[in-house]
Amino acid sequence: MKKSNFLTLLLTALFLFSSCTSHSNIPESPDHSKFIYRMADGSSLDCDTAMGMPIKINLVSGKTTPVCIDPLCMHDDADCPFYECFGCVADGTVIFFRRGWISRTEGGFEGSEKLCTYNAATGEVRVLEEYTDSIVYAGIHDNVLYYYTAEFSSENDTWICSYQLHMADGISGKITDLPLEKEYTTEGGFTSNSDYPNILSIDDERIYWMEYSGISEASYYQTDRMAQNKQMLAGSQTAGGIYHGGYAYSVTGVSELIDPNAGRTPENMLNTYALHRTSLADQTKETIAEGLATPNFIITDRYIFTMEGVSMESKGSTAYLQGCRVSRMNHDGSNLTVIAETEEYDFMYGEFSTNEILIDYYEDEENTYLALAFCVTDEDGKIKKSSDTLILNTATAGFIVSEYN
Repeated sequence: MKKSNFLTLLLTALFLFSSCTSHSNIPESPDHSKFIYRMADGSSLDCDTAMGMPIKINLVSGKTTPVCIDPLCMHDDADCPFYECFGCVADGTVIFFRRGWISRTEGGFEGSEKLCTYNAATGEVRVLEEYTDSIVYAGIHDNVLYYYTAEFSSENDTWICSYQLHMADGISGKITDLPLEKEYTTEGGFTSNSDYPNILSIDDERIYWMEYSGISEASYYQTDRMAQNKQMLAGSQTAGGIYHGGYAYSVTGVSELIDPNAGRTPENMLNTYALHRTSLADQTKETIAEGLATPNFIITDRYIFTMEGVSMESKGSTAYLQGCRVSRMNHDGSNLTVIAETEEYDFMYGEFSTNEILIDYYEDEENTYLALAFCVTDEDGKIKKSSDTLILNTATAGFIVSEYN
């Protein structure tokens, strides 16, 4: 990773006197690849509609800054490249986002959407393509975005969407049109009810797809990274909340009586969770961990991390976790070990809801940094999600809170 040098500092000083539209060649520092991204209000990036300024959080230093690096920019007019941006997704060093609108009128659809990128390694913002067709994200991996464009047409007094699949390289800016097996369409002018294939998971070599063949029946297959050489996978259904490395991971809850002779009261129930993984290739399902105290987990390139509360409290109708205990296991569930614990922070609670707390990560050659969403108490005494991020250095077991710069 490149460090800032004298030329970078000089360019940055000169940049203070330039407008928000002129920062396409200003490199970022320090260590861009240690950044994760959220929206300015602390929420996760939203691939659909959420509008606002993305922020980047350095998981090593905890420093948080807007992705627009012009300190004089107010971000409130079209001169800012992130003005009214929406549909933000990120991977590696690149954020993909959109600007513009496709509007439905009595006479049809009008307007356009621009597909844009922000490169944290260089600070460059660019428009890759402008479409008069609606953009639908399909998947992202290794700075590459897969997406559909939905072309609207009118047939027999109803609107029809037909689809084209594309692949955009966030580093080079190259867009490649990819083949689809057939023409996928949907009626009514709404992209959300189409039968086009959904990407479940992408690794360095393969894309795993799901396609509905009926009202509720799904088929699964894999292709190469160019969406070619299609191979059907065994089975007809794969249940999973998180897909990683060719597996679908899911959690189930187990409730047992503490005293078999007593009734099923909350005080007499022991609730634990089991973590399963299902191979997308042959549909083989295995239970890799049992007796977990939490449904919250995140999968990194090296490990699975889980997070449980040290205790649970209720405030009015809201339940929340006091403190956290973070554990780590291998991808096969082996070597489950507690690596960090704190009672200083509160967290949201959602039964059977994964990734509400462990929201992102960065791994280098030696260490893993985890990003956690935590709660604060507002002026009215209500628990709400903080706009800041709690960061865990798993090597030192130390926690820090992101600091807006």
